Amino acid sequence: IRAVVAMADSLDMSTTAEGVESAEEAALIRQLGCKKIQGYYFGRPMPVDEVRAIFRRNEAANA
Repeated sequence: IRAVVAMADSLDMSTTAEGVESAEEAALIRQLGCKKIQGYYFGRPMPVDEVRAIFRRNEAANA
């Protein structure tokens, strides 16, 4: 992972680690230099209406 991230950085590209399912995996990937991470650890797939509702709630809480 570290080599791929370094190569992408040298080409002015970003990387996204996919399939992260635990806090330990997320921490390791961050230590290896990858800043964009996605996977079930952060959330399961959901309908767009649920996503919008979450954003609305967060927006209202931070207003």
